Amino acid sequence: MNELLMLAAPGIPLLIAVFAGLPRARWLPVIAVVPALAAAWVVPQGGAVELPWLLLGAQLQLDQTGRWFLLPSALIWLSAALFMLRWVQGRARQALFRVFFLIAMGGNMLLILAADMTTFYVGFALMGLAAYPLCLQRSQRARFAARVYLAFTITGELALFASMLLLFAGTGSMLFSDLANAPAPALAIALLLFGFGIKLALPGLHPWLPMVYSTSPIITAAVLSGPMMKAGLIGWLRFIPAGQEGLAFWGELLLVLGAIGITLGVTIGLLQREARAVLAYSSIAKMGLISALF
Repeated sequence: MNELLMLAAPGIPLLIAVFAGLPRARWLPVIAVVPALAAAWVVPQGGAVELPWLLLGAQLQLDQTGRWFLLPSALIWLSAALFMLRWVQGRARQALFRVFFLIAMGGNMLLILAADMTTFYVGFALMGLAAYPLCLQRSQRARFAARVYLAFTITGELALFASMLLLFAGTGSMLFSDLANAPAPALAIALLLFGFGIKLALPGLHPWLPMVYSTSPIITAAVLSGPMMKAGLIGWLRFIPAGQEGLAFWGELLLVLGAIGITLGVTIGLLQREARAVLAYSSIAKMGLISALF
């Protein structure tokens, strides 16, 4: 039962995305969140599933860190799905929005439960790329913002992929549990901080965020500021184990960048007149605090 729930948490949203374009599919996004909520409440800590035939040997696990992220993320996806029931758009556009909404949700659940780098990367890429159509609107400004988001997202994913190759070369394993056994190369740490720093909107890597928040549907802004943005934090927690040696320099760098992020977010946010822009800079400030604490 526990294994089925863990498989269903990312699997159900991805499977039923095929049917999300049907005329009476309005409730599918709400239904898709149920397995993740159930897994967060029911599956005991340490529950794991191994799929040796999938990818390079996919493994899912619900540890304490995963539970901290899974339950709040599922609740935000549920809130967005319920709001979508009352969202008025053209029927064709709304059906397409549901499809990519479900793919992004499935990718987010997959990366939270991933116990190996390959599975995490697949979930991270699915979530990031599926969010691009969620950002698109009819205005030229919105299309430009969506393209900027896509460029930053692909750059971050390339950095993550390169860091995975370096980590695998050093450990010979794709499992997160084996990363603490060998110090990570400095280049891999730099790429991880850069790649996930884009998602967390670190200073200098943040320009996409105010643009997307200001032009995207409110549903997109909600999931971007919640579970999608926090994917950068869980990425750091998974790929950079706290017990590794040689992280002092990177910790000091994050502390400085986090302080700059707090100052930048608060200062510029106070000068904004548009509510969504204020939300964007508020998110930058909060992610700056989280980066400094990390």
